Amino acid sequence: MHDARRERASERTAAAPVGASGRARSKDVPAASRRRRAPTASADEPATKRETTPRETIPRSPAFELARATSSKGANKSSSKKRKGEFYQVVRVRGDGRCMFRALALGLAALAKRNVTSGEEEFEADQLRLAVAESLCRTAEKRANFGEAVTAISFEVGLETYCRRILEPTFWGGEPELLVLSRLIRRPIKVYINASQARNAEGGGFVDIQTYGEEFSKEGKRKPVRLLYNGENHYDLLL
Repeated sequence: MHDARRERASERTAAAPVGASGRARSKDVPAASRRRRAPTASADEPATKRETTPRETIPRSPAFELARATSSKGANKSSSKKRKGEFYQVVRVRGDGRCMFRALALGLAALAKRNVTSGEEEFEADQLRLAVAESLCRTAEKRANFGEAVTAISFEVGLETYCRRILEPTFWGGEPELLVLSRLIRRPIKVYINASQARNAEGGGFVDIQTYGEEFSKEGKRKPVRLLYNGENHYDLLL
């Protein structure tokens, strides 16, 4: 009698789904209390373990090769003539892996004449990151609209790895993300370096080396967001 009871109890325990902690899995938790997660991989690609680097920025290839960008051929306007620098106020941005997204969020807020707190800045930066992930990693149909960005990614880490890592807050933003975001916000994004880093510039100030979403500047009223690239791994904002 006692042996039969123990066997039935053992069978019930074995049938209950449990996680590594011994607690019931998430399907036993009310749906309303579950935290919704953004996509970490393309829906048409196999799921793989997510890579993380806690408390450190996850490096990637620089957005630009400085040698190419600072040459006369690498600049937007190919010319052997010296270019004069432009002068703007530099808004320093925190270097926590979100710097490109933070700078863009602050630039968009400035164009809208909005003041944002540090918390709002971080939130809006993360929303921009999420928008990129949705565009490139949700479905093949969405991704097909951003062929240039996909090509740029293929030269860096590959799409599958990229989609595992893009939502990490410490994963740097760069050229693929700028290609996507300029189209999503329908506004040109201009990237500058210090004139002292450019081979064909004279004087001080800043020289633009690349414009993303240049087609939107032709619409007239779409003022650009100007980002300052340090030539290695950081962006600030120019106003």
